[in-house]
Amino acid sequence: MLISKQALRNLARCLLLQGKLSEAKERAQETIEICHRINERQIANMASLVLAEVYLRENKFSECERELAAIEATDPSSDFFVLGNIQRIRGLLFLQEADEELAVHHFSRSLTIFETAEDVYHTALAHYLLGKTIAHEQPDRARNHLISANEIFRKLGVKLLAAEIESLLERLKLVHTPKKRVSSASSQLLMLRLAEATASRELLFRELVAVLQQESRAQKIIVADVNEQKRFYPFITHGYVPNESMGLVAKVEEAQQKDNLDVFAKTKNVQVFPLRAPNAAPALLIIAPASGAVLNDDSSFQPLLRVVELGMDVCALRDKDKSTHSEQDTSAFTSQSLIVPYRFNSP
Repeated sequence: MLISKQALRNLARCLLLQGKLSEAKERAQETIEICHRINERQIANMASLVLAEVYLRENKFSECERELAAIEATDPSSDFFVLGNIQRIRGLLFLQEADEELAVHHFSRSLTIFETAEDVYHTALAHYLLGKTIAHEQPDRARNHLISANEIFRKLGVKLLAAEIESLLERLKLVHTPKKRVSSASSQLLMLRLAEATASRELLFRELVAVLQQESRAQKIIVADVNEQKRFYPFITHGYVPNESMGLVAKVEEAQQKDNLDVFAKTKNVQVFPLRAPNAAPALLIIAPASGAVLNDDSSFQPLLRVVELGMDVCALRDKDKSTHSEQDTSAFTSQSLIVPYRFNSP
């Protein structure tokens, strides 16, 4: 049964890519019905993604959003494939509704999710969608996204998309647009990106680095997390080589212990922001140069850090809740395994 429903979902996806929308819809709905009968949520969600994209291509936008909302209602927080594709499809949906700002918001979220999951193909696809969407408003940033996408697609042998990207890059050579200032509405979307990136602590920190990389004047960024020995180490970096980031984090921690952090930060031309939450392990954000610790419109990004700290708490409490359920399940298995060992097998 597992093979058959997975095969049906794959068939639905193939039919969608071939543009056979009615057949794709039938196969996706069939997969969902089978999965619901045997309580198989993951494949049902993947089939629902196909169904949502069919509705999108049929210009049935309310049905598309309904499918995405139904997937989210199952709380697929550990399935980054599903989470990333929800954001990708929502971005496409807002493009159809001519809301490029929200489309970029969702494409950016999908990029971070797929990077965290190390899903190379979908990472490239997110880069491509971002680059194509912002090409006229932010050509320099668009080039970076398109170049990243092109490199990956060429390595994967996706020739059609690689050729399309190269054509876009050629056209971008003729576009020269001054950098657009970030509006307060955009800042609110940045906070929303962070608030929604709580599927894991790693995803939250990657989203923070992505936001600062795209929307602040920071040239180099380090998010330092704590290891089992309660020592800080570079967890996610941008602009630093490994030895450089490790040395800087070690010196920042030493300066903290000596109560000399302000002097050290001025000497190294960095700003250090402790990230603390009541129920979560601490972290550090290091920005260089110090003058880069502002958003592109010169506003403070401190409100973003408060959202990150709240997110750290959410992640910690979710992990604690999962651990509690896992212990309960293990206990139940231990006490009953001699009686009905088969009841705990996966379908």
